[in-house]
Amino acid sequence: MTLLTVTLAATLGSFLANAAFYLIVGKLAQRAEKKRTEHFQKLEAECLEVIKKEDERMRNYAKMES
Repeated sequence: MTLLTVTLAATLGSFLANAAFYLIVGKLAQRAEKKRTEHFQKLEAECLEVIKKEDERMRNYAKMES
């Protein structure tokens, strides 16, 4: 009976430790992915702003030339 109890306790403890580890790693990965996505969206917005400014500059240049 004692061997069975120890085996079950060890198995349950191992399972809980693994579950906690994967939950922590999952949360950290989710947080990193969120930061990466926010950074990418910021870069994309900056790029679109530069493109818009360049487009406006080229339109003004075309108006001056004609």
